[in-house]
Amino acid sequence: MRLYLVRHGEATSESENPERPLTEQGRSDAKKVANFIKMAGVQVSHIWHSSKRRAKETAEIMGEALRPDGGIAQVDNLKPNDPPEAIMDKIGDVSDDLMIVGHLPHLGNLVSLVLFNEGSQNFIQFQQVGCIALERDGDGNWSLIWAVMPSIISGEAEHE
Repeated sequence: MRLYLVRHGEATSESENPERPLTEQGRSDAKKVANFIKMAGVQVSHIWHSSKRRAKETAEIMGEALRPDGGIAQVDNLKPNDPPEAIMDKIGDVSDDLMIVGHLPHLGNLVSLVLFNEGSQNFIQFQQVGCIALERDGDGNWSLIWAVMPSIISGEAEHE
């Protein structure tokens, strides 16, 4: 099973719009990543997202490209400060490839829990609309298999 974790795209400020929809840049980046991972062969059965509008809109853009058989659904325990342990039982019940669209620090903490059994460390620097792919083997062990960020796709990655 593969688990794809995606951080939502750039959203408007709360002062502009309390619902915080995606900006045009956020939509553009989400489409860029969605098309890139589709071309890379990513297929998912389900896309889950939090109740926040920016995550829902990002999930819908991913869904347009990936066309998951099981659809797109709002799922509890995916808000920014939710404990990652709360979603792990649900993930454990899934055998098909799954995408979760969410927020920081939740996604970083979830990666930490999945890979290192420590749910409060951020080992991954998620850009907005960054996508990481984790794979669970037959023994239940997880591995990080790849990561992609919008800046890498467009060639805008900074060099040090």
